[in-house]
Amino acid sequence: MGYDNKFYETLSLRCRGWQENVGSSIIRRYGFKSVIDLGCGSGYYLNGMFKEGARIKGYEYSFDACKPFIPTEIVKYIGYADLGEKLNDGLYDLAISIEVAEHLPENKSDIFIDNLCNASNTILFSASRSGNDRFEWGHLNPQKKKYWIKKFTSRNFTYSGENSKIVGNMFLTQKGSKTYRVYLGENIMMFLKQGVK
Repeated sequence: MGYDNKFYETLSLRCRGWQENVGSSIIRRYGFKSVIDLGCGSGYYLNGMFKEGARIKGYEYSFDACKPFIPTEIVKYIGYADLGEKLNDGLYDLAISIEVAEHLPENKSDIFIDNLCNASNTILFSASRSGNDRFEWGHLNPQKKKYWIKKFTSRNFTYSGENSKIVGNMFLTQKGSKTYRVYLGENIMMFLKQGVK
């Protein structure tokens, strides 16, 4: 299920600044040269990364609704995709999916996780938790963290608590949209492919 134009207008007003700051902070901290974002919305995390010199690519199911709010300089790097279907766009230093997986039916969740795991050896991921009443618009498969950790672990990815905390603090130290930022700061997870440095 996708969002409408009004949603992205509101997101632009409330979240663009701090989301771009988080994107920039991730690149400055880790030095990723290429990033793909599955379910990127208007691409604000990507725009922050682009400003730091990263090569970026984003896919969004609600592309037509969010396109008017995508920063002009990166609109050519973002396109439509049904993220519940197989996607293969090469290997990136980092794959991101923030608050997307819960919008897909559970029977599509394995395809979606496969898409992330095939896109990078390092994954930054969050999805709305089961019972989290504040953010339930269009949520088809909200789950606890352990549900997603199990899926990544079965694909030879390890949950990195240390790096998850580092990135989580990047959300917590921004200004604006406090409730949402705190939620993301507590929910964000980084996964690293086993045996890859």
